[in-house]
Amino acid sequence: MIKKPDGFDELLRTALNMEKKGRAMYKDASGKSNNPIVKRTFAALSDDESIHLEAINLHINNLNKKNKNGLFKSLLSKRSKKNSALSLASYFRSLEGNLEKTSGDVSAYKFAMRFEKNSYEFYKKLKIKYPAKEASSLLVFLMGEEAKHLKILQDSFEYINSPEDWFRREERSIVEGG
Repeated sequence: MIKKPDGFDELLRTALNMEKKGRAMYKDASGKSNNPIVKRTFAALSDDESIHLEAINLHINNLNKKNKNGLFKSLLSKRSKKNSALSLASYFRSLEGNLEKTSGDVSAYKFAMRFEKNSYEFYKKLKIKYPAKEASSLLVFLMGEEAKHLKILQDSFEYINSPEDWFRREERSIVEGG
């Protein structure tokens, strides 16, 4: 049996609660917006939070097993193609014209970006506090996921605020006729 670091159970409970709050927050934001980009972005993030919850539970269930290789990779393959971060960029490209955004959408994005940044920093501090491999693999996974979420939010927020700037950046400033 692997000896868990002191306080590790509390770490896992806290991580589970954070991911549950994130899932609920994103589901709520998706449901409240009329903007299809906002709806799709937050729905994708809510789905990802469910994967994170599954990863934490899987980690808990596998603490005493020796072979954990690929523990989280298999979960990431569950991401819906429709809602994946990679398809969000394609989705942005398929839209025409400016889409109306509301102050509620802007507030939701700003709150979500702070939430993801704070979650990343929280997991980073825990990784320092719990350097043992039993904790580190989960925390590295969660840190990577939070960083991806922040990037998705930043990209989506940029698109709804300034599609021209988003396209210019995505196309590496090669704009036809300009």
